[in-house]
Amino acid sequence: MRERMFATLGIWAAIAISIDRLLNALSYTVTTLLEPAQVGADGIMQMFPQYNYETVYVGGFTQFAIFVIIFMALACATGATIAIWNAAQATHERAAASIRESHKTKRDRETRVRRLLSQMDEDDLAALEEQHISDDGEQMTVAELMQQKRGK
Repeated sequence: MRERMFATLGIWAAIAISIDRLLNALSYTVTTLLEPAQVGADGIMQMFPQYNYETVYVGGFTQFAIFVIIFMALACATGATIAIWNAAQATHERAAASIRESHKTKRDRETRVRRLLSQMDEDDLAALEEQHISDDGEQMTVAELMQQKRGK
């Protein structure tokens, strides 16, 4: 979940930075030098340059192109976000289905063993228990035998 969150945040952070840069490209500043001003103090004349700063906007076609690029970037980021979260949901569903399938297999196996044991009579059960003697020489019950097999 964290990976998806960081991927989504990374995509949207990159989009925000890109949009900021594109919007900043819509205008630029033109600097022009004006007549220098002469200022005299204490009999000394000094010349100070003066500048005029003017903000100019780019042409109409460039503005249109930038807004198309911004729209496409937002659409791609939205699509990427949807794809990231849908893929995660599909993966989660597959994992849940796999877990359900393994539980079902285990239940089916236990059901078959119970059915087999219920069909066996006392002599068959005794013969089965006689065949299974533990390492310390004690006789194992069918339940212990089943538990030992599950542990392996």
